[in-house]
Amino acid sequence: MIHALGALLLGGSSGAFAKKSVQIIGRKRAIVYFYLVLVSLLFAGAAVFGIEFAVPEQLLADYIALVTIGAVGVIGYFKAMEHGKISVLAPLGKLHVLIVIALSIFIFNEPLTAMQIGGAIIIVLAATVIALNRVTPEKGANYMLVAILGWGYYFTFLKTFVDAVGPYQTTLIAETGVAAIVIAYYLAKKTDLSVPAWKDNLYSLAQGSAMFFGLILYNFSISTIGAALTASVMAGAPIVTAVLSYFMLGEKLDLHKYAAIILMIIGLIMI
Repeated sequence: MIHALGALLLGGSSGAFAKKSVQIIGRKRAIVYFYLVLVSLLFAGAAVFGIEFAVPEQLLADYIALVTIGAVGVIGYFKAMEHGKISVLAPLGKLHVLIVIALSIFIFNEPLTAMQIGGAIIIVLAATVIALNRVTPEKGANYMLVAILGWGYYFTFLKTFVDAVGPYQTTLIAETGVAAIVIAYYLAKKTDLSVPAWKDNLYSLAQGSAMFFGLILYNFSISTIGAALTASVMAGAPIVTAVLSYFMLGEKLDLHKYAAIILMIIGLIMI
């Protein structure tokens, strides 16, 4: 559980850094330079620990499916951000956890108690509450649906690779594959990816560093408590982002955000 909580805090921190990075260098450059930082750190860590970038031959088809669907989820998420408000759509992306829970139970036979399932649902509800500052459907919701489905698949079937090659190598091969597809997509779209001034890229560096450690802890958590519970805990990341954004960016914590924080704490206690 400690790995999942660490991943939650780091994932939430990464979200706050991402907001600032988007403000400074734009959404598309922010995601590309975030991935460049993340992949660089992953390969540096692999060199230190003597870990090779290697996909098991028997899992090659699974790997292609994993990174392709994962990348489609990421692209869908950022397409949604182009059409709607991030404050509304981003928390809704955590609904992918419900897919992870269902697939993990029925495909991997992960045992969850009624209390744990209830806690997971409450955390997902808490993430959804963050978005409840309006009742009309948000523009870009169709792209967010693509993200939810893509992430549901990706974060479920990471377990296959964690069991086969371990947490770090899984993070290395999975995130590198996703990054390659995402960057290739934006290059094909002839997006302006010019290198920002180094000071403007500091938040991308911070985001990539936080996610580097967060993803490793996430995959370690999968190896200990399973994909379903790990994803359930991580559903609280938007709440952590909201709290950190209050201190880092001066964003207000409205009543519904306080309610979300309380719900997340209740859900974590139940898990």
